[in-house]
Amino acid sequence: MIIFCSGMPRSASTWSFNVCRLILKATSKSYISGYVGEGQAVDDYLQTASSSNRYILLKTHVPGNLALQMIQSQTAKNIYTYRDPRDVLCSRLSFEQIIYDMALTGTMGNFKMLDWYQKNGDTLFVCFEQITSNPITEISRIADYLEIDLNKSTYENICQETSLENSRKISNAIKTLTSDQIFQIGSHTIERTTLLQTNHIYNAKIGRWHEELRPDQQLIANSMFKPWLLKLNYENESTFEQLLTTLMNTSDWRQQANQYLIKQDYIKAALNERGLYPNGESEQVKLWIPELIEILQIEAQLREKLSDFKTAWIIRQHIREIEPTDINNLLYIILHSIKLDIFASEHLIKLGIIKLLQSKNSLVDTKLLLELKQSMSYSRPNDPVIIEFIKACQDYCSLDD
Repeated sequence: MIIFCSGMPRSASTWSFNVCRLILKATSKSYISGYVGEGQAVDDYLQTASSSNRYILLKTHVPGNLALQMIQSQTAKNIYTYRDPRDVLCSRLSFEQIIYDMALTGTMGNFKMLDWYQKNGDTLFVCFEQITSNPITEISRIADYLEIDLNKSTYENICQETSLENSRKISNAIKTLTSDQIFQIGSHTIERTTLLQTNHIYNAKIGRWHEELRPDQQLIANSMFKPWLLKLNYENESTFEQLLTTLMNTSDWRQQANQYLIKQDYIKAALNERGLYPNGESEQVKLWIPELIEILQIEAQLREKLSDFKTAWIIRQHIREIEPTDINNLLYIILHSIKLDIFASEHLIKLGIIKLLQSKNSLVDTKLLLELKQSMSYSRPNDPVIIEFIKACQDYCSLDD
């Protein structure tokens, strides 16, 4: 039997791996376990490994095509751990030491795997919050899924061995181990048997995102994660709307506007940085970006229909960070800035709107452009930047419109 322990990063997938390992060990099953990489590396291993009369237990966040086929055909077991995505985001920020946008986009990519598992095969879904509150129940669910019977004392022993305290002890002791007991991925040292890493265990706090993310970061994350927050029952429609209302009322919009307008293209920089630590995720992120933009566009349009221009502005700023030359998205940012009274004419230059219009290579929403042109020509007719913007509009809509 082949068993995959997958899941969102920082959602206790290593815990599920060790639970499976200890279940097999306690029942004297013949098995081989470990981490062989992500994506194609998993498939390469499966093609060479012999599974006759023994279990193969692998931890992976991004299985390859062969592994996914096995999960879909139910010739392999798959245990997927999940957690409040906002806490996943915080945990990735602190553990992986990556920038906010990279953690955000990576977390969105994990949702694609979740959606696929829910539609294909017979994956066991294990909730992080249930693991922390009632681990023995979740251990029992995993044993049942693997069709292995255990007695009460075995459950209790596995619970103790995989506890937060014991895992922290193993993690803290890694620096004392010999080279044959560990391996290296990037800056992380990993213990071969348990796959626990240096600094692996933080505090497993539930709801940490309330304290660790700024209000603007919370707005972006909640807006992007909404479909999965609802699907996984971390929010319902009512609590979600209340949450956004509270966040919008606590945000300093002028300061926030300035922060966004001086930002660089973090996504591109993050992908380049991620390339230094190849684990299959950077290529996945590139593939998921178009779908990510589509999700953001849908949510932004919904907010615009509700006249919720603050949230729409936040979401469209994030779209800009992913796709900085989407002219229509940039025009919406300016339109919302005017409505929110945070517009300055130099934004047209900083966002590159005038140059994009002058290049004549963009497919422009002329109705949107006309609305902006008329608004600016009436309110600031003598501003030299506005005059330049209106001239750049001439090839798209007549000055007499």
